[in-house]
Amino acid sequence: MPQRKRKDIRKALIKKGFIEENNDHYFYTLVYKNKIQPIYTKISKGSKYKILQDGLLSLMSTQMKLSNKEFLGFVDCNISKDEYVALLQEKKLIPNE
Repeated sequence: MPQRKRKDIRKALIKKGFIEENNDHYFYTLVYKNKIQPIYTKISKGSKYKILQDGLLSLMSTQMKLSNKEFLGFVDCNISKDEYVALLQEKKLIPNE
């Protein structure tokens, strides 16, 4: 899996409905229809994590219930917020309404 910049991932998450909690790590939780959903991920603040490598990207894709390819599409904005929500609904991970 190719690498991605931390700032690009953060922007994509916030743009597509995740709220950011800033503690020792950046924690992200999906909010859909004004309700917190059981979809989350996190990113370390450490300086060595400005560019995220395969292992961390794969872990984030698993946390977000996406394949590696879908996750890269999410970050690169090839998958919209509505398409992401539809994927999660299809997998019955968030409600349809």
